[in-house]
Amino acid sequence: MSSAAFPFTDRGAKLRGNPALSDDTVGERCLFWYLVLTPLWWASGTLLPLALAGTFLLFVRRPPRDRTVLAMSLLWFLVGGAQALSGVVNWSWQNEPWTLLPYRMLTMPVTGWVLLGAAIGVGAEYRLASQRIVRSLAVYGAIILLASVASLAIASATGWPSLALKSPIAILLPQDLPSVKQQFTMRFFITDEEFLGYDNVRRLVLFFPWSTGLAMAGMTVMLAAWRDRSLVLRFAAIGGGVAALAGSMSRAGAVAAVVAICTTLFCRLTRGAQLLLTTAGALTMEVASLAGYDPASVLSTAWSAFTDAREGSSEARTLVYRASLEGFYASPIFGNGHVGPLLHPWVPMPIGSHSSFYGLLYTGGIVTFGMFAIAYIATLVALACRLRHGGYATASSFALWIAVGMIAYGEGLFSLVPSCLVMFVWIGGGLSAARTCVARSDAAL
Repeated sequence: MSSAAFPFTDRGAKLRGNPALSDDTVGERCLFWYLVLTPLWWASGTLLPLALAGTFLLFVRRPPRDRTVLAMSLLWFLVGGAQALSGVVNWSWQNEPWTLLPYRMLTMPVTGWVLLGAAIGVGAEYRLASQRIVRSLAVYGAIILLASVASLAIASATGWPSLALKSPIAILLPQDLPSVKQQFTMRFFITDEEFLGYDNVRRLVLFFPWSTGLAMAGMTVMLAAWRDRSLVLRFAAIGGGVAALAGSMSRAGAVAAVVAICTTLFCRLTRGAQLLLTTAGALTMEVASLAGYDPASVLSTAWSAFTDAREGSSEARTLVYRASLEGFYASPIFGNGHVGPLLHPWVPMPIGSHSSFYGLLYTGGIVTFGMFAIAYIATLVALACRLRHGGYATASSFALWIAVGMIAYGEGLFSLVPSCLVMFVWIGGGLSAARTCVARSDAAL
């Protein structure tokens, strides 16, 4: 492969007669330019439309031929279908007007899960964990680093509490739509009331609806771009990932990133080293327990520190989760069909938001939450089964999927999929990595 920053000149990777390794680079090109030109799409307001249209078109163009990957995609489609069914049932029960039905079907609580399944399918079918995608992620990480430094410099120089510029699409849309602020406005940074005892702290948002999305992109860049062949781009990307995690101030994102990095490193060890490390860890815990070490007390202290970092936010989330459970108890089978109203005027969090777990129970009931649990576990098992032959891409994808599960507790994933598309596409690429390694071995024979 060419070592140029935009490597699309070589065609030598094709192994003739093997359809799994054809040189169809359409998917690579689409994702490459989507990432490299992210500031342009962000400024024009087309970041979300391109993610939706591009992913679905690529999926329809070449649905996954790997049966396992196709099953994963279909399971996530069923999560969206279950949420759509919940919306229809509640629309009927509540005698809502016909004009609301299309809105219930096309909002992110439905389409977000379908997009997740399509992203995994596209990532696997087009093998989007390749060196070309690694290069695009390295460039993407460098862009995040530059945008982070520039945003923090502006915040420090001006003292502004926030910086947000509406895109052309945002200007044309009705201003009361939540998506105008979340998806079609360039929000460089916002101010959080408190963090680690400090008041009025700036948090980076950049290309994402919420800061957690920036953290998710940061950990993806750190793990994927580490394999880039350019030392300069590699460290620029890692710097961007660190800036994303630190600047977003996402507590869940930081913890999930540490877990993902440690999991990737563990998966890359030999079987003997894994066994040795696991045994040493178990023996250490046993000795520490005999010496009076109390794991429960340590975990309790860590959890208190986690929640106290942003105490007001933690208390607000607890209230929303409690209200979401109460709404679930009132309609346990199909839920309430959609995200509810604000909990209180002084708590700007809708009921059924800020958690994929509590949110799905509230909006979709047991039916939708059950499908979500099945789809998540099935994807985790599929990645675990391919760890042996998948190499680094599969190991990092498996680790990122664990991080996704951790973040899902405190965030509604459906709303983050479009802006964090690269994470889910990379995870899909990890599913295909083992198949590619086996195919190349067979071709060599």
